[in-house]
Amino acid sequence: ERASLEQTVAALRTYRRAVKELADNEALLAEKDEEMRQLAKEELAQAMNVLGVLAFDRGDLPSALGYLQEGLQLAAGADRRMELYLLNNVGEIQFWMGDLDESARNLGRAMEMATEQEDRRALGEIQRNVARLSIWQQRHDRAVAYADRALALAEQIGNEESKGLAWVLVGEVRAATGTPSGVDSPDDCFRRGIDVFRRIGHQVELARALYSWGHTLHGQGRTADSRAPLGEALQLFTLQGSALADRAKGLIGSG
Repeated sequence: ERASLEQTVAALRTYRRAVKELADNEALLAEKDEEMRQLAKEELAQAMNVLGVLAFDRGDLPSALGYLQEGLQLAAGADRRMELYLLNNVGEIQFWMGDLDESARNLGRAMEMATEQEDRRALGEIQRNVARLSIWQQRHDRAVAYADRALALAEQIGNEESKGLAWVLVGEVRAATGTPSGVDSPDDCFRRGIDVFRRIGHQVELARALYSWGHTLHGQGRTADSRAPLGEALQLFTLQGSALADRAKGLIGSG
């Protein structure tokens, strides 16, 4: 889930406390208390994950990747559940930064761990990321399969945010690969996801969903149709201080 302001404060406090514990007790920890060292590493890894997600929400991908990779080093061997989430988040950031090979490698590792740990929520997130990656790899059948799995899993779990994210993804996939007869059009899929985020008040994902829809419409040559979602996304990104505001503005200006 996207982090709130309260989570930011908590993450920073956790980070500072854990660093202080390590600094004050390094000799003691090295000699007598490995359990305490592991606990401090787990807290640091969790803080790095939250800070990475927050940087991603602002559109600051390099900072997000740095936080997440630091967290991944801390979590490795200490907290397998956090290692799973960090691997997925690192893979997602690498995808958006265009490093598709590393993204595929980390998402594959995350998929294996989620299956082993039977973590359905994490599995749904990874499936969405793999589906999006598959579009860019021109593996359309794979993209469709993972998008459908992610949507079905979100419906089973019943988490509203996951449903919204899955519907937006299905819209992207169907726009890229074609829409079978008898199913919702890409536009309808985007609207479903956007409606979910409006209903639950998730402004960060609402902005991303509107941008994704507008970007898709713009890519289809439907410039006039793209203006409304891109315009609303721009307003939200600006309020959120997101670097994605410049991307939305650029698309609107190129129309």
